[in-house]
Amino acid sequence: MDAIRRNGLTLEEPSRTSTLNIPAVAHPGELIISDDDVVLLAMKSQDTLGAISELSKIAPVSTPIVCVQNGVENERVALRFSENVYGVCVVGGSAFLEPGLVMAESGPVFGGLDIGRYQNATQVSGL
Repeated sequence: MDAIRRNGLTLEEPSRTSTLNIPAVAHPGELIISDDDVVLLAMKSQDTLGAISELSKIAPVSTPIVCVQNGVENERVALRFSENVYGVCVVGGSAFLEPGLVMAESGPVFGGLDIGRYQNATQVSGL
């Protein structure tokens, strides 16, 4: 996170290198959530409950939460706090070797994101 804050996130591909200046936070308390925001969770599964518990203190229940964690159990946890939960399966031929740098050595496509809405209890039961 410190490297991304300091230098952005660098993506090295076979044909080019790009640096993205993206915001990164260590704690939900650092955020100000607006109606147009979407939260991407990209952390170890054991940290999901704590992060979402803190997020629920500042974000409305309608805030979409996207679990970019390959569907371990995170979507069910997120559903306790948000009515709009999405799961993402991340598939990619890339390597993370140092903070702030991702190397994608295949091409021209180096991966994909398979995203879908996670059903809440009302959707599942048909209520």
